[in-house]
Amino acid sequence: MENNSPAIDNKFGEIPKVGADVAPQQIVIVRMDVKMDDQKEILTFEAFQDPPKPMPSDVRAFVAELLLKPAHSLVEPFTTPFDIEVDQPSVVVVILKDSHNWQFQHDGLGVTTKADPTGNTTDLWHAWVEPTFPVSARFSDRAPGVDGCRLVYFKCLKRAAVGQPGAGELVNFHIEFIQDKNTAKEKRLTLICDPDIKNTGSQPFPPPPGGG
Repeated sequence: MENNSPAIDNKFGEIPKVGADVAPQQIVIVRMDVKMDDQKEILTFEAFQDPPKPMPSDVRAFVAELLLKPAHSLVEPFTTPFDIEVDQPSVVVVILKDSHNWQFQHDGLGVTTKADPTGNTTDLWHAWVEPTFPVSARFSDRAPGVDGCRLVYFKCLKRAAVGQPGAGELVNFHIEFIQDKNTAKEKRLTLICDPDIKNTGSQPFPPPPGGG
């Protein structure tokens, strides 16, 4: 991953519950995958970002459909550098592909800010499938406390124009790999990847008062 943000200490800042009084205009879906280079023993994270969708009237119902009917809810993605691109106030949904035994950290927040929170990225939620009958989606704005959370979503409400200070905000994804689950040899490895959630447009959002 490449970004042009200055080097900063990692503070693991908690994403605030309430931020700018701005209504999201779109929903951005990012699917994450990981590849292992066996020769170099290096894990490489990849991101596949769908074209933005209009803001649904009920975000929780939209997310529940992603969890319960993923094949019918996602379009063919295109690969991006591992930064998340937004150009207007958005709800960002991040999904870990279920081809690996991984999840967002079960006993901690799945996403934190890499520096002190600005209030421009807000309202983090975790979502997972509860294997009850009927199968249902569960939501928490705290650590899930159970295994199986492969989806988080949050609001990206305010950014400066591309190339300007404040055009992006670095976040941490706290991801847990599980080996030999439910055995005496079970091991958990927590890794962090830190994409920039950045405005790719030439205009800030929301527009400044007076439009200029």
